[in-house]
Amino acid sequence: MSLDLKGPAGLSEPVTGKAELIDYLRRAEKPRAEWKVGVEHEKIGVVDGNFEAVPYYGETGIRSILDALARDAGGAQHAHRENGQPIAVLQEGASVTLEPGGQLELSGAPHRSLRAAREEIERHLQVLRQISRQRGIKWLATGYRPFGTREQVPWMPRDATPRCASPSGLVGGSRWT
Repeated sequence: MSLDLKGPAGLSEPVTGKAELIDYLRRAEKPRAEWKVGVEHEKIGVVDGNFEAVPYYGETGIRSILDALARDAGGAQHAHRENGQPIAVLQEGASVTLEPGGQLELSGAPHRSLRAAREEIERHLQVLRQISRQRGIKWLATGYRPFGTREQVPWMPRDATPRCASPSGLVGGSRWT
């Protein structure tokens, strides 16, 4: 997900009124000829049969799934690491990233049509199902684990705390706090 908080002209002071907000948003508009659509699709893996959280390590773990996705895509997953571990697969403007609770998120490439975005999602899910079937993993179309406790989710190399820019540098970064 992109968090460009500065926007088109930067936003150094809070917006104070409706007209100022409208003006700020209008300055960020692109001409219709440049409009594109992208998708984000988050899912959480569970072990087929018992719905346990998928660990990061091991033959059936998230790391193994990321490695298989990278092989399929020719992506450069090892270029993006957190806590020394790969957390993303990149290909042609799209990425599949590991989220802090073990979720995988497809952040699709910008497309000129909804049809192309749909085809990207379908291809991603087809590949992920094939890889996961071999490992006994199923995916829930949800951004969180709807059962169990946080303590039952194995360690993931992703940080759960958003990082915020401050005058003194980055702040945040403690896992599960």
